[in-house]
Amino acid sequence: MKKVLLYLSILTLCGIWRCEFDFPTLPKLPKKWDSKVIIPALNQSYSIADLIYKNTGDSIFADTSGNLFYFAVDSFPNAISIADSFWTLPSFQDSSEIEMTKHVRINPNQSVKTFQFSIRRKTDDSKALIKTGLIDNQSGANVNRLFFSVSLTDTFPNDVRVSVAFRNFKNASDGTLLRDTLTLAVDSLFRQTEIDVSNDSLVRMNGHSIIDSLQFDITVEVQGTLTVPISSLSQYLSVKIGVAPIHLDNFYGTVFASGEHATQLFYNSPSGAENIVFDSASVRLIIDDPANDFTNIWTTISGEKFGEPDSSLDSVFVLSTDTLLVQIPDVISNLPDSIRFGVKASLPDDWFSAGQILNQNIGFKYEISAPLIFTLPPVVYIAAADPTTFFIADSSTRSNITKAQNGAEMDIFIENRSPFHGSLYMLIGNFPFFPTDTTQAINGFAWADSAWFHFGADTQIVVVDTLASVEFTKATYKDGELIQPGKSSQVYLSSPTAIALMEDSCYIEPVFRFVNSDSVQTGLKSDQSIRLKTYLNLLFDPVAMSQSWKDTTDSE
Repeated sequence: MKKVLLYLSILTLCGIWRCEFDFPTLPKLPKKWDSKVIIPALNQSYSIADLIYKNTGDSIFADTSGNLFYFAVDSFPNAISIADSFWTLPSFQDSSEIEMTKHVRINPNQSVKTFQFSIRRKTDDSKALIKTGLIDNQSGANVNRLFFSVSLTDTFPNDVRVSVAFRNFKNASDGTLLRDTLTLAVDSLFRQTEIDVSNDSLVRMNGHSIIDSLQFDITVEVQGTLTVPISSLSQYLSVKIGVAPIHLDNFYGTVFASGEHATQLFYNSPSGAENIVFDSASVRLIIDDPANDFTNIWTTISGEKFGEPDSSLDSVFVLSTDTLLVQIPDVISNLPDSIRFGVKASLPDDWFSAGQILNQNIGFKYEISAPLIFTLPPVVYIAAADPTTFFIADSSTRSNITKAQNGAEMDIFIENRSPFHGSLYMLIGNFPFFPTDTTQAINGFAWADSAWFHFGADTQIVVVDTLASVEFTKATYKDGELIQPGKSSQVYLSSPTAIALMEDSCYIEPVFRFVNSDSVQTGLKSDQSIRLKTYLNLLFDPVAMSQSWKDTTDSE
C-alpha cells in the first residue's frame, strides 16, 4: 500500500504549538551607527496548500473549481485469510482473592454459610465462534488440561472445602458437568490439582447462543462450627484457574477471516486536535468476495495517535454490499497519526474439523476522501514548508556581524490572499530545525539538558530567535471568492541577539498565527496564498568596525 504522509493536515487544523515565542525587545541604538549591508531576506509566495500540507506528496488534490481535498487510496486489495489454528482455544490463567472476614457468615446452628463466586474469561473471537465441540484425544502437561489451585494467606481454624464447576466442559462418557474439589485442612495453606479434558466436550452455557466465554463457578464451604469470632479472621483465600491450550477435534459454529488492513499513515500529527470539526469525510470500502463465501463482514475504522490510545475514535459497522460509502468525520476529526482498518468476515455455521484447510479469503481496499472544509480552533500556528537558507560569504562581513552589529531594520510587506488573518513571526536559527516542543525530534537532533542539540561532526546547541513579529490584515471575500487581498507593511527593529545568529550559515522560517475568532467555517482553495517581501538593513556601530567591505551576501 502506498503510505501517504500528511504533515500539517493537520498541523494547521490543530497544531497549536506547545511553546511560547520569545518576542524580541527593541535594540538600544548607539549614538552613531551606519548601515553597510542590506540583505534581501524573502521574496516568496506561500500557497495555503504548501503551508498546511508540506511533505504530502500527491495526496492533496483540487477539483475543477479549485477546492482542495485530501484523497488516499489503496488500489491493491489486501487479502485477509482464515487463520490455520481456528480450532484451538488459547491458554490463560486467572484468579480471584477473597477476604474471609467479609464472606464468612454464621447459620443459626453456628455452622458457617456456604458462599459462591465465579471466575469468567472471555474467549478469543478473532478466529471462530463455537457453539459446541469435541476436544481431541491429545493429553499431556501442555495441552487439553485444566488447572485448579487454592491457597490461604494464613492458617484457618477449620477445614475449608473449595469446589469448582467447569461450566463449559462436560464429561464425554456420561454428559455430566466437570467438577472438582480441594480441601484445605486446618493448618494447610495450599492445594492444587489438574484435570485432563481430552475427548471431553466443550459446550455453551444455558441461555447462551455461543461459547463467548469460559466460566468457572466456585463454592466455598467452611467445615464444622467456627471456633473463633468472625472479626478475628484475617486470612485471604486465593483461587486460581488455568487452562492449557484446548485443541478441538471438531466443532459446530463459524470461522472468521480476519485481520488488519495495511495502515494508512499520516506524519506526526500533533496533539491538541479535539476542536477540529470536518463538515464531511468519507471512506469507500471495496470488498472482494469472489466465491460469495461469507455471510457477514464487520469493519472497524479507527483514527489513532501513537502513544495516545485514549484519542482513538472508531466507526464500527456491518457491510451488506460489496461496496459501501461510510461517513467518517469523527475518525478524521481527531487528526490521527494513522487510520487503521480492521476486518472480520464470517463463514456460514457448519461443522469444522482440526487440520481442515480453508482456502477462502476476502479482499479489502479503500478510498478516503476529506474535502478541506472545516471549522478551525480560534488560533492556529503554521510554519513555512522549508526555511530560507543564508550564507554570508564574505569573512569581513561575518566578523563585523559578530562584533559590530546592533540589530537591524526589517522591512516587511505582506499580501494576504487567504481567508485567514493574524500575525507573522520571522524566526531565525542556526539549523534548518525549528522545534516546537520536546517531542519534535528528527534525525541528527536530540533533546538533552533542557535544550536541543545537533549531533554532527561537532555537537552544537540549537538556537532559535525571533527577527520580527507583525500583524497582517484580512483579505476581503464574498461568497468564498477573493474580492481584495489584505496588504500590510511595516519596518521592524530586530534585536542584536537575533542578528548574531547570522555570523555564518543561518536559516529564516516564517511562522503564521492564523486567527479564527468567530469559529467560522473555512474552506481551502488552490489559489489561496500569502506573499512575503522582506529585507534586512543591518545596523552597525562604526567604532567597533575594523574595516569596510562590499556587499557579498549570498542567499538561497
